[in-house]
Amino acid sequence: MKTVSSKVKCIKVAALMVAMGSTAFTQSANAAAETHEINGVNWTFCERNDTELTITLGANDASEDKSITNPAKAIDTSLSIDVADIPWKVTIDDKVYTVTKIGRYAFNWCTNLTGTLTIPDEVKRVGRAAFANSGLEHIASLGGVETLDGYAFQNTGSAANPFPDLSNVKAYTMSGSGNGINHVFESARYSGAVYLHSGSTTLPGRYSFKDCVNLTGVCCIGPATVESGTQTYETFGRYGTFNGATSLKVVFVGLNTKAGSSSIAWLNGVTGCKVIVPDNGYWSTPNVGANNEAIYYGGSTGLGIDADNDAKNVAISVANASALEKALEIAPLFNEVFGWEVRIDVPSGIDMSGGAVDGGLFAANKLPAVFAVKTQAQLEKVLAAVPPTSLLAIDPTGATESLTMPQDRAVWVYLAGNGQYRKIRGLVIVVR
Repeated sequence: MKTVSSKVKCIKVAALMVAMGSTAFTQSANAAAETHEINGVNWTFCERNDTELTITLGANDASEDKSITNPAKAIDTSLSIDVADIPWKVTIDDKVYTVTKIGRYAFNWCTNLTGTLTIPDEVKRVGRAAFANSGLEHIASLGGVETLDGYAFQNTGSAANPFPDLSNVKAYTMSGSGNGINHVFESARYSGAVYLHSGSTTLPGRYSFKDCVNLTGVCCIGPATVESGTQTYETFGRYGTFNGATSLKVVFVGLNTKAGSSSIAWLNGVTGCKVIVPDNGYWSTPNVGANNEAIYYGGSTGLGIDADNDAKNVAISVANASALEKALEIAPLFNEVFGWEVRIDVPSGIDMSGGAVDGGLFAANKLPAVFAVKTQAQLEKVLAAVPPTSLLAIDPTGATESLTMPQDRAVWVYLAGNGQYRKIRGLVIVVR
């Protein structure tokens, strides 16, 4: 790796920008910007720490300093750069420095970025608007990033690529004049679900995922146990957090969480979303809007949910027929949106008897056949006999063992009591 150092004191940079007719910025003397040629590209760094051998990528540190209106970038914005070639280490005077922060505006408006971004574990912070409005389309990993500043990935991404995993991010710094404004992924085009950290120090702020039209789910499991007798972990609930996320199907938060604010609107423009929240008092009246549904679990609801995103599974327990109906309603969402294997534990005392189906999602005469299935072997025979392209419904009444539905095809499972079938993929019905 060829490295040529040309250290530029901040006062010289400011003078140069004034001469060019640009708004000057200032930095402290120990945060001087310096340029290094690496593999034929001039890269800008600052905040070099000669004791810890750390450095910040970009001309400005990663703190939320809103006074900088025309900051220098990490590279010339006109360059075409594969983000896989971003230097996470730089050799200066025979010493190897490790990048631990990405500075404010480092790649802002760098529209010719290509490739897949993988941030290493050593990087702990991504600065304000660091990649905003850039050509970045894919983030494979945020690595060890624990803090995301406002606008960091605003207006980036491609619908062909998933949202990055945010489960390591502990803090979202706020931007702008309004309270709690973050915009971190506003108008980002990534697809799929977002997984938030189980114990963040600050929750995603206002407009964090505003207009993320390909966002399908939000999972925020939270801590496994209650701390000091109270739910101490806030999730979200700031105004406009998911406004305009028109593809959002499910929001799931853990048992030991609380809303940032239950009363404010944070799903404007979203319709048909299931907001699954604990019956713990902190989510007593979440403002999900008239076009979405709040589903409560835990407490006295008879519906229990134990999710493990690391293991990609969720166990749902039901204590009554109403809870079973809700379980069958949300099970497909957990499987489809989060990719979890779903297990429903049905006590033998709950009536799942068959009978005439005269309503619900599908009338009986619209189904080519309803199969009474009592064992897994019987289910396998039915699956083998019915073409995958055909509609398949089963009635598990009287099943003598647990039944596992296939992951690769949908099966309609009969729910007694209200004459309905629920479309289930990858479901496990447990008989006790």
